[in-house]
Amino acid sequence: MQMADRRLGDAFVMLGRPREAQRLLERFLEVVPSTADQARPLWYPADHRASARAFLARALWLQGFLDRAYSEAQASVDELRVTDDQLLCRVLYLGMCRIAPSTGNFAAAEQSVARLVEAATSLNAPFWRTAGLLLSGKLMIERGDFAQGVATLCDALSACRKTGWRMSYPEFNATLASGLAGLGEIDKALDAVNEGLTAAVRGEDGHDLYLAEALRVKGDVLLQREAPLAAEECFREALDTTRKQHALLWELRVALSLARLRVIERRTDEARQLLASVYDRFTEGFEAPDLRAARALLDTLR
Repeated sequence: MQMADRRLGDAFVMLGRPREAQRLLERFLEVVPSTADQARPLWYPADHRASARAFLARALWLQGFLDRAYSEAQASVDELRVTDDQLLCRVLYLGMCRIAPSTGNFAAAEQSVARLVEAATSLNAPFWRTAGLLLSGKLMIERGDFAQGVATLCDALSACRKTGWRMSYPEFNATLASGLAGLGEIDKALDAVNEGLTAAVRGEDGHDLYLAEALRVKGDVLLQREAPLAAEECFREALDTTRKQHALLWELRVALSLARLRVIERRTDEARQLLASVYDRFTEGFEAPDLRAARALLDTLR
């Protein structure tokens, strides 16, 4: 039953069902392994708990519990009782490399990505090296280094196409689209995000998780293309997806994009009401970049 909880919890995270995932993963982690179990790593391997904590961090993060998510992501690395670079790569990829940047801790994010790349190099593992490149490129774009981030992501995605690896296509293609849009390459940005959305719509490899985020990015790109009606359609679909998934973090990002559109349209009261209705449901993580951006816009609207 314990391992069934963990596996189902992992699957629910990737399917965009974080509430259910949190319940199952917390139940799994409540059980403390016996001394005998801890002495038999093949029977009760350390990665079961470490991976479970990394997935739990993702479930909490999606629901907007950013401080708790960061704590669990750090605990997932600390949980590893054995020196195993393969497990370390997996745990970092699932947890800290994703959670740290969204909380604004870019130093921890950079350190975690570098650690993953170092472990992948030690293993001579092309899969994990590519994963490290994807995360490096994503981090660069999140920090505003669009040119280098786009180049890095393009190299990594090219490797994915050659090998057939489809690692979080909606996530990394959406990030690539953001970077291309930052460089003013709007047509290429739309191509990139549409490629990611195609994978998400097909539900390949648990890609449902990033559907709402990819739709939001497409809406932002369409706004830059001066297509507000098409952009709003993307935002509306993204907002509906976030609410079905109970993904408060994604919902805030979409609400922020839609509120900015309302400001352009001079519908400031609607913008304020929409954004405040989402922001006010957060209970922690107020120094994270997304929450700070939302608070800054609300302050101007008030």
